[in-house]
Amino acid sequence: MRECLQHRILSISAQMNEIEATRAPLLSQLAGLDVALKALQIEYNTVMNQASPIASLPNEVLADIFEILHASEGAPRMGRSEVCVSHVTSHWRQVALGTPKLWTRIFRAHMLLEQMEAYLERSKIVPIDLHVESGHMSVNADSYTELIRPHMARCRHLSIHAYYSDHLFAQLNLLAGQRAPFLRSLELVCTKFPDLEHSEFHVSPDVLSGGAPLLTALRVHAITVQRCLSLSTLQTVKMMSFSNLKDAYTMYHTPNLSHLRLESLLLDEELLSPMPPIVLPHLVMLSIYVEDIVGPGHLSKFLQALSAPSLETLFLRDVPDDAVSEPLSPAKFPALRYLVISSIHDDGSASAIRKFAVGCPYITHLTYSDDLAFLRTVLAARSVNSGVSTPKYWPNLHTLSLPKNVEGEEILRMVLSREDAGGRLQKLGVGRGDASDSVMDKSIWREIDKHAEVVRIRGDYSKEVLPKAWDCWGIEDE
Repeated sequence: MRECLQHRILSISAQMNEIEATRAPLLSQLAGLDVALKALQIEYNTVMNQASPIASLPNEVLADIFEILHASEGAPRMGRSEVCVSHVTSHWRQVALGTPKLWTRIFRAHMLLEQMEAYLERSKIVPIDLHVESGHMSVNADSYTELIRPHMARCRHLSIHAYYSDHLFAQLNLLAGQRAPFLRSLELVCTKFPDLEHSEFHVSPDVLSGGAPLLTALRVHAITVQRCLSLSTLQTVKMMSFSNLKDAYTMYHTPNLSHLRLESLLLDEELLSPMPPIVLPHLVMLSIYVEDIVGPGHLSKFLQALSAPSLETLFLRDVPDDAVSEPLSPAKFPALRYLVISSIHDDGSASAIRKFAVGCPYITHLTYSDDLAFLRTVLAARSVNSGVSTPKYWPNLHTLSLPKNVEGEEILRMVLSREDAGGRLQKLGVGRGDASDSVMDKSIWREIDKHAEVVRIRGDYSKEVLPKAWDCWGIEDE
């Protein structure tokens, strides 16, 4: 038995050696075939790419396509098209790396220094958009400063979001003694309110001392403009946003201002009384978002101090009822035609709307996002002369937008009340809910459509009246 097993082991071993001897050259041949196949596949892909229609495009046209794709990306962090197109083919990579405009968006927050250095090199001398986010700690601060300082004069858009004002000021100080010939927009945001800090760190007085002749957009949040910039740099600013009413005094230095946004505004008695007249002859749009008011009538005080004869659009959000103590003079804003009321707090909203109606009598377009009962009371008010009814408020109103979901019956009552007062709406924008799919509601909307053209409001209605640049604060090249 043992002898039989030994013979069997020898037989199996011999067979295995024979198979291995036969297999070895086959594996070698297969490896050679794999190498040849890969080489052919690479050549095939190259030829296919060269034969494709897009391969026949001149490099200049392909670069233009890349630039259009890059420019179409919305929020800065949403896309990195330059990276994608540079990893498709060697030809595309060559074109992408040779197109400086693709490498102009630089982010301090999530880019490694090596990546930032590559972008700065590839963008050559083209103006850059620099986005800086600084938290509690500043990582590789010295290396970053050494890398970015020589390129600060190339900034077209500069956005600094810092937790502490120290970090924000440190970034701004990189512009000390500099001229910024390409700078068009500047955004300065301090997350921690500086009033809570005990810092002696200040911005260098010669920040942008060389001038920024193209600076047209400025946003400063949770810190005053005076702590960040010399007022002489504001002469060219056309769009400005701030959250501290202390910055209202900077408007005396913005003669070319056309768009103004007051965001998360805190109105304080000490700041508003007294307030010298603010003359902004070119202002066409004013957006006010009131976060808190200490005492009644403060919004009236600010608006009374404002002289803006060209103002066309007024956007009001979260305005307390007692913020308006008395109506404005009807001649205060003679060019005002567009009024947006996002919400008015407290129980006396109808009275606040009346005050705006008296002070803004020439409104033709009204966007209203609050309790419709308050608005209906105002729109139904009438004046009767020789037996003829005319609207008491907003007699020229022809377009009304109601972004909030409102029941059709409520809107129909308002439309009919307006007609009874002698006014007729031409266009009605509405944000309808699921109830509009019911048979009864459809019949109501058909009835409404007999009195005014009904259109659906979709998305963020504020974008219908706010300039596109409010979102990104990046002014496109003209």
